[in-house]
Formats: sequence, structure tokens, C-alpha cells
Amino acid sequence: MKQKDAFAKINSLKGIVKLSKIIDIIRQIDNFQQDTLDKIENAIPYEDGEQCTKFDDLYVDLTYQRKLKIQALFNILLEDKQFNKDAAGHIDIARRPDGRWFVWDGFHRVILAAIVGLDRIPTSQLTHPKNLQDEECREKEAGLFAIRNGKQKAVSPGELFKAEFVNNNPTALEIHKTLVRTKLNVEGTNEDDDSWDLGGFALFKKHFEDISSESKIQYLIDSSNIIRKIWDKKTKNVSVFFLLGLAKALEVNSTITSSLAISEITNALNKDVNIKKINKNQKDFIQPRLHGKSIECVAKNIGRKVLFDLYNNNGQEFADFVSELNFTEEETETLETMG
Repeated sequence: MKQKDAFAKINSLKGIVKLSKIIDIIRQIDNFQQDTLDKIENAIPYEDGEQCTKFDDLYVDLTYQRKLKIQALFNILLEDKQFNKDAAGHIDIARRPDGRWFVWDGFHRVILAAIVGLDRIPTSQLTHPKNLQDEECREKEAGLFAIRNGKQKAVSPGELFKAEFVNNNPTALEIHKTLVRTKLNVEGTNEDDDSWDLGGFALFKKHFEDISSESKIQYLIDSSNIIRKIWDKKTKNVSVFFLLGLAKALEVNSTITSSLAISEITNALNKDVNIKKINKNQKDFIQPRLHGKSIECVAKNIGRKVLFDLYNNNGQEFADFVSELNFTEEETETLETMG
């Protein structure tokens, strides 16, 4: 069975479905063994002493469950190279009066376990009163599901980074080194009292691979230093858009024939920020910007508002500056329309 057909077949399922039916469809995917199972470690079966329930005994009520995204589950396994039993913990199941066990929380985790070949998983169990009808059981399970999943605070990218850093994740460790060098802090991971809090960590992480070379890290350091010199040290907050946009502006400036010194840019930006005691915020430089080109847009904004008057040659140097940002004609027209 082609993968897209299997996904469509699973997504078409409705109401009460036996878990083994979903598992069987997944196992019928063409090259499932070679493309997925052969690329991850063999799962170690749970020990007999653990309170486990066999997958053959489990049902799921799709009336209230989230849509099952099989490809996302595959990606998790392929990235981790294993099914992490410790992270999976136990799932929650409820026994209805007819004797069937229903997964009310942990649907995706049990599918992950099944994909890697396990036939059971630890469970936390509750039993519905015998006088309840199926609709009443469904209502109670859906309520528990809503409480468990709907009212929980989602883990922020910064909080996730903190956990990965403590866990010695290689990428997190590299990011942390850069944060320390740039005197930036995410979720208390930088213990330097002089560090400033970085807002919008998700964008920083997204672009880290592009900014992590030694030469580009220096632009980040210079950008952070400029921000720390100009803005109020009482707030100690750094906008990720402005940080990366300024770093990009510094990088592009270095390619201009008559490039400006860091001190010139710092003084010009400081003058613009404090002109007539307006005291501009970092956010005043991050609009307009385009989705997917946010850093380049902020760099252009800084160039137009701060660097333009410092360049000479009748605007040619600023034109060269903008040219290095690689906007398409359509993007340029959109930015002009946005002001």
C-alpha cells in the first residue's frame, strides 16, 4: 500500500476503532521496514512486572481524539533513532461497562510504541461505573482529555532549549556557547549577570545554522554590544528581530567599498534612537518586514533609517547595501507598498 493511501485510509476512520486496525494499516505501507524500522534501534520489550496493557485489548474513540499525524510520528522516530520508553511514560486508559479499554490520553505514544514493534505499554487505568452508557463514558473521557491537554501550558521554544541544554544536547550546547559569547540569556541558562534576555528564541534557533560560523558570530557579538550600549539597562531585553537584523546589516556593511566603522554605526544609531528625546524602541526598526525575509527586512530598515546618510556616492553605496540583501523585484515592490 502506498504511504499516501495508508494515511488517507487512517484519516478516514471515524468513531470507535480498535487500535490494532490502525497498526495493521501502518504495517502495510510499502517499504515500511526499509524506510522506517531499519533506521531505528530495536525496542526492548517492557518487563513483566510493569502494569502493561496489550495493544490488542485497546480501542480509541476518534470522536474526541486529535487527528493522527503518522508522518510526524515517523519523523520523531527517525530523528531520535529509537522509541524512548522513559519519555513515553504510561498512557491513560478507561474501561467501559462492556469491558473494552479505551485510550483517552497517549494515543500518539501508543502508536509510536506499536510502530517499533512493541505489543504492550504501561497504563494508568480507571473504570467507568457500570450504569454508564457509551455516550456518557465518551463524555467523561473527552472531559479528562480536555483537562489534560487543553489546560496545560505549552512548552515554549526557550523552555525546550533549557531542557535540551541540561540534557547536554549537542545543538543546545553549541547555541549556549554563542549565547554566552554574545551576553544573551534564554530561560536563565546564562549565569552572567551582564547578560540580557533574548526574546523570540524560536527565530534565533531557526537561523542558528546560518549564523553560527565564526565570522558571523562576531557580527552577533557586535550587534549585541551595540544594543547594550544604546538601550536602557534596566529592561535588559533584546529583540531577536533587531539583534539578527542589525547583525545582518553589519555583515552587509562590511562588503561595501567604503564600509563604516562599528563606532560610526553605533553613534548614528544612538543619535537616531534618542533624537529629540523620542527614545525609540528596538521594535521601531523591525517594520515593515516580509515573512521569510524578516532578518533582511530589518537590516534594510536599519540601513535606510541609520546608515543612508553616512554613505556617500549619491546613494550608490546604499543601493549596493540593499542589493546584497537579495530581495526579488516582487519583494521590493511589496516593501515599498508597506512603507
